[in-house]
Amino acid sequence: MEEFLRLPGLRPLPSFGPCQVASCPRDREGTSKFYCQAHNQRRAYELRRGSTLDEETWRLTTSAIAQSGVISLRGLADRVVGEVLFGMQECNAEGIRQKDFMIRPLCDLARTRQAASLEDLDQQEMSRNT
Repeated sequence: MEEFLRLPGLRPLPSFGPCQVASCPRDREGTSKFYCQAHNQRRAYELRRGSTLDEETWRLTTSAIAQSGVISLRGLADRVVGEVLFGMQECNAEGIRQKDFMIRPLCDLARTRQAASLEDLDQQEMSRNT
């Protein structure tokens, strides 16, 4: 291994690039042309279910892979990002503890609806999803 690492011109291979799902911060994997492993599996599941998948819409609207303590704001309109961050800031100022699993569905709904603002979302639907 030491001898191998000393070889001149040894360079790491480039990444495969980012996952093409708008909400996803992960890199693509070698076996998928467009997606990280998790989104590739999610897409395959949708196709097995017989879903007629509009690939471009799916890339824009599908949610990020849930990760504890993380809320993906990727793929949201700038105004929605600002509104979510402002709301979180106001809650923090009031001492209200926020949980990622409570905010994530709101972001997913806004992404699914491609909302320009949280005001564009139906209030009943928002309360069901948060």
